[in-house]
Amino acid sequence: MSLETQISISARGSPLSRAQADEVLRELQQFHPSVNFDPHWVETAGDKDQTTSLRTFGKTDFFTKEVDALVLNGTCRIAIHSAKDLPDPLPRGLSLIALTRGVDPQDSLLVREGETFPANGTVGTSCERRENNLRALYPQARCVDIRGTIEKRLEQLDAGLFDAVVVAEAALIRLGLTHRCRIPLPGKAAPLQGQLAIVACADDMEMQRLFSPLDIRKTILYLGSDPSHFRWAGKIIHYPVIKILPHPGPLPDLTPFTHLIFTSKNGVQCFFDLGGTTEGKQLIAVGSVTASYLPGALTPQEETQEGIIALLQKLDLSGAQLFLPRSSQSRPALENYLIEKQISHCLFDLYDTVSNRPGEPPSLDEIDVIVFTSPSTIKGFLEVYGKIPKDKEIVTQGVISKEFLDSIL
Repeated sequence: MSLETQISISARGSPLSRAQADEVLRELQQFHPSVNFDPHWVETAGDKDQTTSLRTFGKTDFFTKEVDALVLNGTCRIAIHSAKDLPDPLPRGLSLIALTRGVDPQDSLLVREGETFPANGTVGTSCERRENNLRALYPQARCVDIRGTIEKRLEQLDAGLFDAVVVAEAALIRLGLTHRCRIPLPGKAAPLQGQLAIVACADDMEMQRLFSPLDIRKTILYLGSDPSHFRWAGKIIHYPVIKILPHPGPLPDLTPFTHLIFTSKNGVQCFFDLGGTTEGKQLIAVGSVTASYLPGALTPQEETQEGIIALLQKLDLSGAQLFLPRSSQSRPALENYLIEKQISHCLFDLYDTVSNRPGEPPSLDEIDVIVFTSPSTIKGFLEVYGKIPKDKEIVTQGVISKEFLDSIL
């Protein structure tokens, strides 16, 4: 998929639904920064019908049918729903490609500012489950059906038609209404409340791959040494097939060096562990993860040694002295460039990357996604499992890892 992509989406047109679409986009842009949505806002049967009680409704398509229709007829690539509104089963031809982590799933009882809820007050709610939870706090409360958007329900509350209304806390968070006076309701909320569902055609593998990082249902096998910067929403099983062995040091005198170039976060950590300082130096980091440890560091567009070379070509290095703390197994591309251009530099091997076997390896039967962070993790995986499975989603971090994996498949 192009890095600059407009994805056509369908969703309900209410302010809450638009806020939910914005939430999905923000989360997706963490992984694909140039992706944007082309929204098609839809009015569903549930939006038009403001009189039918929801007390007896099951998992129907009352709030989803018209939204999903735009995906089925090819107008839109995905539909975004409140996960609790999904029908069961989904319409034929559609698939739930991601279920987000979401926000607070509980319900809240909203009252007017400065007022307390009377024990026998009138509460607006069209949900039997919410009514039962309410009676655990206020057994004498009188419940009356209420329909409409969150804004309309609050208007009715503020107009004095009810003493309180029950609203999902997630809706208040997404609409910026957490300043409203409210009481948390005990008991279970609706299944999947607060979470968002992304639906696409069942055969749309491109959308499935694109939204996979948002899917909390995925189980991910992470093979690198440190998963702390891996932001996917699913369950992460950490089985590091490599181990970082720092060299004992010491570092050379850093005073003469004008530039420090780091090609991995492991290099940064080992550098600081040996007492290294970056004060007064121009810092260059291979990519965003490495740069997160180095405030003010320059980063190349391409997160490789070749990207660093392209960045160096734009800098005035007259009189510069470069220090490169690195892995003993580092690729020679950057070193060769500095020698060729006769740029003053010092290479310093900080650590080794060695094979690691931290106990019994996880069964791949429970794994949905395998994450390779380097060629070393690919080699380590093959030593443990023998081959790359074809029925798993494979994620390679960095161009070099992908090129190495492609070369052996």
